[in-house]
Parts: sequence; structure tokens; C-alpha cells
Amino acid sequence: FPSHDTGAKWEDVPPNLQELFRKMYDKRRGIYIHGDVGSGKTHIIWALIKRLNEVGKYPKMWNATELMYEIKADFDRDNYSKRRAADDLLEYDGLLIIDDIGAEKMTEFVAEMIYLIVNRRYNEMRPTIFTSNLKLDELAGRVGDRTTSRINEMCEKYHLKGGDRRNK
Repeated sequence: FPSHDTGAKWEDVPPNLQELFRKMYDKRRGIYIHGDVGSGKTHIIWALIKRLNEVGKYPKMWNATELMYEIKADFDRDNYSKRRAADDLLEYDGLLIIDDIGAEKMTEFVAEMIYLIVNRRYNEMRPTIFTSNLKLDELAGRVGDRTTSRINEMCEKYHLKGGDRRNK
């Protein structure tokens, strides 16, 4: 997590999305938040993280592209320097947030790694939040139908409307 204050506040989260967050643990369902570039998806995630930290819950968050970079970089690291991001995520049973899924350069390896993570969390009913610039059918064209079918079943869907806030 960044060492600086992101400025995100719970009040920034739309009320109906707040409700999905509140029910997430009880329902054991995640949330798939999609919207245009700059619509505030990551900002909202930081507001959620701050809220959860206040009550002693500490989710893990990974940007999808950075996660794939870490997993690939481990191939070239010696055993003492490996970060083992993939192993860590496959075993992690708390709330996982994967930001910007579908933005990473898609290779067969990347699609397989995303599937492994999603499938494990799906099978074990672990709450997961995904953000993406893509609707689920568009994501399917990037990561495959098996992966998006699982995301569709394990998550509530939320479309965050609004243009690029960074340009305002």
C-alpha cells in the first residue's frame, strides 16, 4: 500500500456500492467493479481499504500488471530473493483486491496465472474484488471464458459511471 494518504474517504463510495461491500463477507461473494479509465475505481478501493483497516481487517491489493511482473520476475531470482507472489495469493484466505484486471499484456502464461488465482478463490469461496476498464464480456476476450465465468458467478457486478476524473 502507498505510504501516502490517498485522500480516499468512505463518503466517496456510492451508497449502493457501500451496501455491496457491507454484505460481501456474509454472502461470501466478491465485487467486479468496471468503468471507464479514470472513473474512480482505484480511488474507491482505497476508501474501502481504509475502512477495513479501521476495523482490523487488512486486505491484500495487487495491481494485475504488477502482480504478473512479480510472478515472472521470481523465475530469475535466487531462492532467497523470491517474493513468491503467486504462492502467497493462492494460499491467502482474506479479502483480495485485484486492480485493473485485463490491463496486463496478455500471454498464455498470464491468462493461466489469472485463471489459477481466480479458480482457487472461486473454489474456496474467498471474497475477491476486481476492478477493470472492461465489461465482463470484454474481459473474456482477454483472459478467457473459464476465468470470466467464475468471476461472473463469484462476484456482484457494479458499473462505475462517469468520465475520466483525472482530466477534470
